Amino acid sequence: MCGVWALTTYDACDIRCSYCASYAQGPSEPRVSADEVRRILEEQLPAVPREHLICLGPIIDCYTHAEAEHRVTRAALEVLMADDRDLVIVTKGTLIERDLDLLAGYGKVSVNVSLPSLDPEVLRLIEPQADSATERLATIERLADAGVDVQLHVQPWIPGMTDAREMVDVADGRLKVWFAPLNVQNPAVARSGWGKRFTQREVNEAYVAEMKRVGPHPNVVWSRPVWLGDDLLTLSQWGVTAARCERTGEPLEADPALSRRTLPDRTGPLDDPATVEARDLASTSQLLEAYAARRLPIDGMAKLSAHIRMFAGRYPERSVESEGPHRVFDLVRFVEAIDDPRLDVGSLVADGPVVHARFRISGEVVAPFADLAPGDSVRAEIISTYRFDTHGLVIEQWIESELHMIDNPAQLVDAEATSTSTTAVT
Repeated sequence: MCGVWALTTYDACDIRCSYCASYAQGPSEPRVSADEVRRILEEQLPAVPREHLICLGPIIDCYTHAEAEHRVTRAALEVLMADDRDLVIVTKGTLIERDLDLLAGYGKVSVNVSLPSLDPEVLRLIEPQADSATERLATIERLADAGVDVQLHVQPWIPGMTDAREMVDVADGRLKVWFAPLNVQNPAVARSGWGKRFTQREVNEAYVAEMKRVGPHPNVVWSRPVWLGDDLLTLSQWGVTAARCERTGEPLEADPALSRRTLPDRTGPLDDPATVEARDLASTSQLLEAYAARRLPIDGMAKLSAHIRMFAGRYPERSVESEGPHRVFDLVRFVEAIDDPRLDVGSLVADGPVVHARFRISGEVVAPFADLAPGDSVRAEIISTYRFDTHGLVIEQWIESELHMIDNPAQLVDAEATSTSTTAVT
């Protein structure tokens, strides 16, 4: 996602944070042995573009307590560094100091050490198995002294439990600090005590107030508040019509890359049906383009959808297949398996908060998918219906698709040339 690959060396996290967003707490066991991870990485790394970043530990901490015995993360680092890869490590574990002999001499790695509070009692409640604040700060200092690019990751910032000014003071301008608020919209967090205690708007408002209280400081970055759908809090507090993903001590200017084409207007007059339908048609068109461009995670799910419910079959049948983008990603994997995917939109029809789409994605298979083999010419005929909320975010999707083999590759070109692309509003 976003040109970043996640490397997860353990099957669960034994640090047991109360705000865990990855459904992955439990005894940590290596997914494979150290020798096996070397073999797997050596086989798979050629498929990862060299300009992409590889992140260790974004889902499950790569320096769990079990790493002391199994040394799987260290084995992975040895292979990645030998291949001259750009790396970032996210951890709460002070065990990372063991690998200073590798990290100190490598100029393509950055380390984010997570620490949401300096209060021992707070940490005992929310991170009972994590190393202390004193220990983690000492690790950050040692990494910095060794020349490693390291920053204090104050993520999540939690109302009433994280004192941002105290964090900034302890960094004293020497260490980089990165703040980001608690995300209670994440389904795992929403079902926890945090989801019962706060709404995301309450978290965001407290977070923005804290940012203003602390004020700008060198080497301090404030991530944008968590997406609410309407964008009102985020963009009004940031003072721009198209905010970047962070706030630093320097004034922000609108990023021309985030145009209305990329970020549809969610603050227009919602009492005008024509405005709403035009907005939702534009969003649907962007979703379809994101499929074919292999950019659904960043252009589609990341910006245009809420916590989406997926249904197999046609609208309005509601035979629930899953919550989450599982069926969508069957289509994503299909697109990834064909060379230069071609998108042809047959129709987009808006009906209130619902948009019906008929489209085709076609191309030549270059990687195995289902029963297809490299060299096959195929097309996917897709009927998909999207239901939007009042903020213009996709909240439900119905999807039905059929794969068709094309015996003669020339037929693929002919079929594409004769397809129509129309947009209708009803």
